[in-house]
Amino acid sequence: MRNQKVDDALSLYRKARFRAWLGKVIALLTGRQHKLPNLKELKRREKVQGWQYIGIQEIPIQMIVGSEDPSPEFDCEFFPLNRHSRERWLDIAFGMLSGIDIPPIELIQVPNGYFAQSGLYRISVYRMMGHKVIPAYVTSWDLLEKSFLPY
Repeated sequence: MRNQKVDDALSLYRKARFRAWLGKVIALLTGRQHKLPNLKELKRREKVQGWQYIGIQEIPIQMIVGSEDPSPEFDCEFFPLNRHSRERWLDIAFGMLSGIDIPPIELIQVPNGYFAQSGLYRISVYRMMGHKVIPAYVTSWDLLEKSFLPY
């Protein structure tokens, strides 16, 4: 007999994978970006003047716009793109459904959003579970040009 929490985690994962597939189809039809933006692209365009550690904050998930490094595992909405991410995703979902404390993620704040240094799977699971905010250790970057990102 399977545990209900396992079934719930599997259901969430299937929905997340479907949303990734649907997002890809919509991106193809509309020409919109589907790839998860990464901070390395921003660093090529913008000069970082300095940084400041802000501390732990509750960050709106919708304000997390990308990851520090390129990630082929998630789309721009943090939905899993590949089946090989399944076990790790399910482990986090099962842990959250079981009441296990999940550590904060790490984010870099830029003028109009946040980039994840760690925690892509946690962001994905939090989003699929309907959470609006996620706890994060935040470091703010001061950019020479305060231009807004195109995403």
